[in-house]
Amino acid sequence: MLCKLIRPFVTAVNASALALFAFGVQADGYGIFEPEALSMGGATVAIASPGNAVFYNPALLAQHRYDEDNGKHGRWYFPSITAQGSQSLEDIYKIEDDRLADNVSDSVDLFNATPNAANAGLVVDASSKLLRSLEDLQGDPLYTDGFAGLVIAEPSDQQGGAFYIGGRAFGDGNLSDIADQDFDLLNDYIEGLQFVASGGQTGVAHPELFDGAGGLVDPSDNLVSTASAAGAVAWEMGVAFAKQFEIDEQGIAFGITPKVMLIKTFDAQLNVAENRIDTSEDDQWRRRLNADLGIASKIGHFNVALAVKDIARHRIRTPAGQDLIIAPKPRLGIGYLGQRFKVGFDYDIIPIESFADGDESQDWSLGAQWQIRRKVALRVGYRQDLQDNHGSAISAGVGITWGRFLMDFAFVESEDTLAGAFQIGLKI
Repeated sequence: MLCKLIRPFVTAVNASALALFAFGVQADGYGIFEPEALSMGGATVAIASPGNAVFYNPALLAQHRYDEDNGKHGRWYFPSITAQGSQSLEDIYKIEDDRLADNVSDSVDLFNATPNAANAGLVVDASSKLLRSLEDLQGDPLYTDGFAGLVIAEPSDQQGGAFYIGGRAFGDGNLSDIADQDFDLLNDYIEGLQFVASGGQTGVAHPELFDGAGGLVDPSDNLVSTASAAGAVAWEMGVAFAKQFEIDEQGIAFGITPKVMLIKTFDAQLNVAENRIDTSEDDQWRRRLNADLGIASKIGHFNVALAVKDIARHRIRTPAGQDLIIAPKPRLGIGYLGQRFKVGFDYDIIPIESFADGDESQDWSLGAQWQIRRKVALRVGYRQDLQDNHGSAISAGVGITWGRFLMDFAFVESEDTLAGAFQIGLKI
């Protein structure tokens, strides 16, 4: 489903270094990089585990009360994979892979060769399938984002550090060019050929669909709808540092994750009439430096946190001349951390700019985890976009601990999103 539209950046990353990492695919919001966050709706700023804090709030690495030599509190994860994409990608894949416009043309050719009721019905069926796919696309979001890589984290007594490296892909699309005139055209063919197939009992006569010689005109020649996308593939590496200080007898943790990205951009466009996705990609890798900042403070069992991802704003031009934006993303988090139960609430303080031509998002997230006998963690979450550009999503996942071995899974399926995540790790 996702592979067709993102083929150009999969190729680019494979050609360079993803031999080491499996590639995965939220839009360009705050970001979700592993299954714990995905399963809890992205509520991570105040309650992310130390092993994954490098992605969301590095300050959480310093909220630890054990010396690094006292027990196995460090984490080594490989692979850590998250893949997310809009449901609209499935409809785009169907238009191209099932050759829906070609099927309409083929049915018209059959009808012109033998203009009977059966072949008129084939035109109705082929036109209806293409019409449904275009209707499913219109007004839907189009996005994809993912990460796959290696994470090493070592929390210590009121300080900590972490490192990650991996392949990332992200992009947004524009479905505003799904044209109403195509809906009108296909509806005319459905009505006109129903009229022919039923001998005038149903449908509506549309003589304008026929040429002067009595042949049915191919509607594919007049389809104008397109869908476009822009995005990037990247190698991303970050190193987190965190330290907790006592200020007026209140512990306050600070963290920073400097990071570097090697980015290659791409453009893709679906031509509905020709069942074809045209792609172009940048011929060079671009280096960009950035950093994430975080602060957190515990008050009893409660944790209050604030983090900002990508504090430096970058603008990158695609081969087709689109501007891709990497912008600061501030997020507030509040969490309850019990011995076997934790719950967190995150809120995007400002709307987050789309990476390309997609819509802004401003999420609030709610997530909870229940630890069962230290071996199994059950997780659930909910995410809602306050801008109403992305639908709400309910998520679930499970974490399994067996000795030093760790494994986590998560899955999301909503009206406009399909996502999954997988992580294997060790206590170190």
